[in-house]
Amino acid sequence: VRLGLAVPRLHADSSSMDVDMHDIAEEWEAEANTLCWIVIDGALAGLIAVADTLRAEAQKAIQDLKGANHKHIVMLTGDNDGAAQAVQRQLELDEIHSKLLPEDKVEIISKLKQESKGRGIVAMVGDGINDAPALSRADVGVAMGAGGTAAAMETAHVALMDSSLLKLAEVQSLGLKCLKTIRQNVVISFVTKAAMLIL
Repeated sequence: VRLGLAVPRLHADSSSMDVDMHDIAEEWEAEANTLCWIVIDGALAGLIAVADTLRAEAQKAIQDLKGANHKHIVMLTGDNDGAAQAVQRQLELDEIHSKLLPEDKVEIISKLKQESKGRGIVAMVGDGINDAPALSRADVGVAMGAGGTAAAMETAHVALMDSSLLKLAEVQSLGLKCLKTIRQNVVISFVTKAAMLIL
């Protein structure tokens, strides 16, 4: 007897799945669960549902980002539609894309960059190996530190050494302050040089 687990897109013989199992699968996915199919000798024999819990600080982090004038917040995930929609409802996200492979995330980031050209920049936040290509494609890629993979950390433009989502708005605020200071220093430098030349 050969026993295996598979995600829905990879299971071999969907014809062996009875109607009840199919209905249960759809119901569980709609409740924001990710399904693992149990396969015995190539035939579907059952399924297991697993679900991530929303991080405690997620709601506040999204509110902080929206308060910092982020016009459009998009979630890119490999999870199923039900899980993505549940998160969208809880966090009031502007747009979601689910069931994505790494190359799908890159394509969507490229599209968002094209749409926002001249009006803003596209930042991507991620921590997994599947996020790495999209992190590098974004105008600003931000890797979440403590739980992040090496691939995400190496590819991103910014690496946070803390996995708290609340750091995102804080980092943006610090970045804007740094940019303001740099601009002030450049202006002071030019004014000082101009004054020296006049004297």
